Amino acid sequence: GRIAAFLAEPTQGVGPQSRNRIFETIQALKKEGAPILYTTHYMEEAERLCDRIAIMDQGRILVEGTLEEILEKHGGESLVRVEEAGAPPREIRTRDPLAEILRLAREGKEILGLHVERANLETVFLELTGRRLRDP
Repeated sequence: GRIAAFLAEPTQGVGPQSRNRIFETIQALKKEGAPILYTTHYMEEAERLCDRIAIMDQGRILVEGTLEEILEKHGGESLVRVEEAGAPPREIRTRDPLAEILRLAREGKEILGLHVERANLETVFLELTGRRLRDP
């Protein structure tokens, strides 16, 4: 049968090479179809490794779903920073950054730089809990 894994903070205090090896092992187990329960307070690890995510605070599940479902429902708007020739930099808040970028391109102005900041699990956690990230 398949191996099931329960991993509680597996990268806590681990160096970069060991961390990457842990990620490779998890990806290999996932590829084999092994069920994995992964707990972490490192939001970027959850984004990278997990098919489904639950955010818990004080013993309660606040939200559960895929990364995209959670970001769509709780992530808010993305921020598009635009640098155009002959104009001061500007910021545009939008739920559809690609549509904004395409609209800017159609305007025909010379775009010197673009930067998109999209909501992530950290911003969702902070929004849902009203707290800063904290150690477990």
